[in-house]
Amino acid sequence: MTLDYLGVARQGQWLEVRAEVLRTGGSLCYAAARIYADEQLCASASAVFKVAR
Repeated sequence: MTLDYLGVARQGQWLEVRAEVLRTGGSLCYAAARIYADEQLCASASAVFKVAR
């Protein structure tokens, strides 16, 4: 999992996380997310997960 900080979020701001599954394979799942503070992009994340069977 990686997280890139692109801006700041101040106390009291509304935070919104928009996540999506990019691809699901036989044993791995790739996902990404963007974090917004009052509609301003403040962080971006991506991850690779092992699919549990």
